[in-house]
Amino acid sequence: MKAALDDPEQLSEVRAHGDVESIEEGRAVTAEYVVPFLAHAPMEPPNVTIWREGEVVHVAAGVQDPLAVRLWVVEQLNLPEEQVVFHPHTMGGSFGRRSAAGDDMLNFITQACTVFQALNQPVKLCWSREMDIRFDRYREQSVARYHGVIADDGTVQSWQVDTYGEVNIVDDVVTAYQVPHLRRRNVAEETFVPYAYWRSVSASIHCFFNECFIDELAALANADPLQYRLDHLPEGHRLRPVIEAARDMAQWRVGVAEDGSAMGVAAYALFGSYCCQIARVSLVNGKPKVHDAWCAVDCGTVINPDGVIAQMEGGMIFGLTAALYGRIDIEAGGVKQSNFHDYRMVRMVDAPRLHVALVPDGSAPGGVGEVAVPHLSAAVANALALLGPRPRSLPLIA
Repeated sequence: MKAALDDPEQLSEVRAHGDVESIEEGRAVTAEYVVPFLAHAPMEPPNVTIWREGEVVHVAAGVQDPLAVRLWVVEQLNLPEEQVVFHPHTMGGSFGRRSAAGDDMLNFITQACTVFQALNQPVKLCWSREMDIRFDRYREQSVARYHGVIADDGTVQSWQVDTYGEVNIVDDVVTAYQVPHLRRRNVAEETFVPYAYWRSVSASIHCFFNECFIDELAALANADPLQYRLDHLPEGHRLRPVIEAARDMAQWRVGVAEDGSAMGVAAYALFGSYCCQIARVSLVNGKPKVHDAWCAVDCGTVINPDGVIAQMEGGMIFGLTAALYGRIDIEAGGVKQSNFHDYRMVRMVDAPRLHVALVPDGSAPGGVGEVAVPHLSAAVANALALLGPRPRSLPLIA
């Protein structure tokens, strides 16, 4: 991946304005960030039941797209469409694992169909946790290289970034901050292990990249990183109220407190919603401990406030799990991790106190199921940069 980023012919322009090459004067910072492969690891591992009643085959499973999965079964069993009935069940988590993207994602459905055809009797398939971890389709690994220049007054003059990996949603990879000269390039090659969307999709990677880098620019400018974000957002931008709400809710402070803790911030927009999170972090036995996490979200018109808050809380824990522990390693052609002893989850002893505020602007409803996931990776890393060397790769706990 790094070699590809060294080759200008492999880089394609995603978005650009101004002329980054023209900015030669000013203070500069260069940074390289790395994020690993991630498994989905839902609490309910992949499972499906198939049986026949007369000429009709019945299939029962929890999936994200029942109609598409029904057509997939029709294809696998080579049956007329009217001879397959699909019974959609609720899911014990999915996060992209049970999407209907062909055999890459429906490998457990394909396996059950193969066994059913061979035996011609009812089949109930349930993967073990080890099967789930090792035969998942993974959130891609990615590398990013940044170069930024600030003026004497601290404002960002140029912002350059080159990344490796698929860009699904351009708006989720390009920073919202106003800079006069920006160039965003990418090596759009597929990863070399089976790939699938992971909760918050492109933002799960690029929020960490962008929100760590804006913090590094703020540090170069010797500025309050939260105010620095506000200073680089246009008036009326929907990130502004959520940043201000999170600031007030957390009683934001800069630097290291007397108790040895520090705060980090990240603000990002995805799926039509706008979110800011602040983490209060300290080091316990040399490892990060997140004590509190504050989240302010504008998801447009709020239909079900309790549901939105629950999604924010769940998303924060899901994202913190990835930030602290999440990584999939490939060794000798296979996945090293196998279960929750080496693919760890945030447990109650690790979990911070969660605080959520809704800051609706009354516009059309935006998403909430994926919106809270990506922020804490950057917010916790930004806090740790005040307590020691800045981390530029995930996970934060080896």
